[in-house]
Amino acid sequence: MDSAATTQRVLVTAACRSCGKPVYTDQGYHAVTERHWECEKALTTDFEQASARVDALMSDFGVRPKRHKKSEGSGAIAIKVKAMAVAAVEEHLGRKLETVMLWNQQGAYRGDKWDLARWGIHFEVRLSEGGSPLRGSAHSWTRMTDCAKAKKMVAHREDGEFGFNVEPA
Repeated sequence: MDSAATTQRVLVTAACRSCGKPVYTDQGYHAVTERHWECEKALTTDFEQASARVDALMSDFGVRPKRHKKSEGSGAIAIKVKAMAVAAVEEHLGRKLETVMLWNQQGAYRGDKWDLARWGIHFEVRLSEGGSPLRGSAHSWTRMTDCAKAKKMVAHREDGEFGFNVEPA
């Protein structure tokens, strides 16, 4: 007997709030709203279109529409600094980085010590072809603007095997 035939489907919610059909865990679904992924995506697209129509109507009446802020870390300086940090870590490891994510924070007292790192990246790297990805991180105490003004960044190993400090050269 096929094991797939005996496996029971797990119900997330009895009815999707958009389409009314049941939502199962083996389908794509949004974890917060518990809607089907397709329903959630369509709802988000509808909202963006409605927001654009309202902005157009407001401009017809002479009211300036509200500027929608970009998410933090998506500006030109952040993109440049992220690329420089990736290049520095790749040069140090001699491997291509995968799945790179930028983070940004204010310095603060966290747990039992001060954490003054301003920004950094999380990444995955494979040490061999077809090998499992290993996770690592790199951080910097220098402001992004100062790093962007530099021509190059250098990675220094810190915090074990895959922890780095990246600073302007």
